[in-house]
Amino acid sequence: MRWSAAAAALAQELAHPFTLGFALQHAARLHQLRREVALTHARVEALIALATEQGFAMWMARGPILRGWVLAEQGQAAGGLAQIRQGLAAWQAMATRLHRTDDSALMAHVYGQMGRPAEGRTGLTEALAHAHPAGERFYEAELHRLTGEWLLQSGVRAPKSGASTPPVEEADTCFRQALAIACWQRAKP
Repeated sequence: MRWSAAAAALAQELAHPFTLGFALQHAARLHQLRREVALTHARVEALIALATEQGFAMWMARGPILRGWVLAEQGQAAGGLAQIRQGLAAWQAMATRLHRTDDSALMAHVYGQMGRPAEGRTGLTEALAHAHPAGERFYEAELHRLTGEWLLQSGVRAPKSGASTPPVEEADTCFRQALAIACWQRAKP
């Protein structure tokens, strides 16, 4: 948190808009990971305003994704999902594969809030398939946790799973895998 605040302060001092956008986006993401809705909202709105003013396509794509999470957490899941989709479309138009795992997890989370876990499952499956080959493994534990949540919420066995394994046991396996990965990555509780 101190480094995030220092980065934003330095970017302001340097009067370098792109650096400020970078600092705001990462601060918004940090607050989102900490589930701090109001702080995420403040940073993402500042990011979107800066991106719009400066014409920074990268931040104009990232902003709505995080704004969508904020809206969903404020009880506006449908509007949040629309924002996430808008941001993802802009992000994918840039032909980048970065953030595919965490963006898919945000969308799956919102689908879960809307009682539409099957739609979120597709994104989770794709994100997990992407995590290893792309080396984007920082969000892997969360993807397994969300998959476990999906299994419990939907009551459906995972695709290609053994027919004899109930969803609760599969969910437990996902939660244990998430915990093992988090421990291996030395994640803090």
